[in-house]
Amino acid sequence: MQVFALFVSLIFLLPKQLDAQCEHNSSTSKLSGELYHQRIIYAGSPFFLDNWFNGDVFLESGEVVKDQLLRYNALEDELIWKEPVSSRLIKLDKMLISAFTIKQNNILYFERISSITKGTFRVSNEFLQILHKGKYTLYACRWVEKTAQMESIYIGGRGQSALLIKPKTTYYIKFLDGSVSSIALGLNSFVNFFSSEIEISRKLLRNQGLNIKNEAQLIDAVKWAETFSK
Repeated sequence: MQVFALFVSLIFLLPKQLDAQCEHNSSTSKLSGELYHQRIIYAGSPFFLDNWFNGDVFLESGEVVKDQLLRYNALEDELIWKEPVSSRLIKLDKMLISAFTIKQNNILYFERISSITKGTFRVSNEFLQILHKGKYTLYACRWVEKTAQMESIYIGGRGQSALLIKPKTTYYIKFLDGSVSSIALGLNSFVNFFSSEIEISRKLLRNQGLNIKNEAQLIDAVKWAETFSK
């Protein structure tokens, strides 16, 4: 009798499990890419953030896949997705993604830009973090640079030599016409950058109490500059 009751309960539960599986597949089947393997071990992390965080993926089709486990590989400029059921790591097809978010303490928003200059190279389809969006859009490119240095690291208690990589940040501003240019921290750089756009003087900047020595101050300066833009 107990066996029969168990059999009946399984019959009723099975459709619900199948429905749940179909619902999961319908939400994540919009994400596609290839299996991700980190083949090279570096001295340093290739990721913008080392931990996995929930985030939303915005597709070029206009669809949004919400609450997925994501990591941004800043060395390769690739978005890595942990598939919910199999826990496989998938390098998502960048060309299908318009933007993504990382939900940390606050929501970090990244957008794919068609073309920028990073370092001494012109690169295309790079993910940039949006720090401020208004008349001007302020971006941060969170990238990882390979150095010429080798350092000793320990894996499983054994030492080996690995190439040192370091996190870097480059800032960009997008104007109303859609053009994107890099901007460096510093008062002089800020004044020179906006000299052709708006009336800004070093004395006025100092009177406003604006320093531009870090990211937060750069955000404040851009917001202030917007009040003078035509």
